[in-house]
Amino acid sequence: MVEKTQMYKEIAPRLFGLRESLGMTHAELAQKISADPELVAGYEKGDREIPVSYLMDVAHACGVNLTELLSGDSFPKISASLRVFVRGRHTTS
Repeated sequence: MVEKTQMYKEIAPRLFGLRESLGMTHAELAQKISADPELVAGYEKGDREIPVSYLMDVAHACGVNLTELLSGDSFPKISASLRVFVRGRHTTS
């Protein structure tokens, strides 16, 4: 069984890579999911517990499958069209 700390260390680079591949800053992603940019940065470092609700919000905002984000299997390459779509997506709460 994977320890929680190790799990966060494994997920963190995926969060970073996804955000970077979409060309988003911490602030842009934070705005999309109604979170603090420092929280986004902290989760990407793997230094803190990452709530499932946060992962769900990120996956939805970035247009990816949560299972792929968690497992790292078959993680999609971010196409230019998806990048434009996600950067242009406006969410209201």
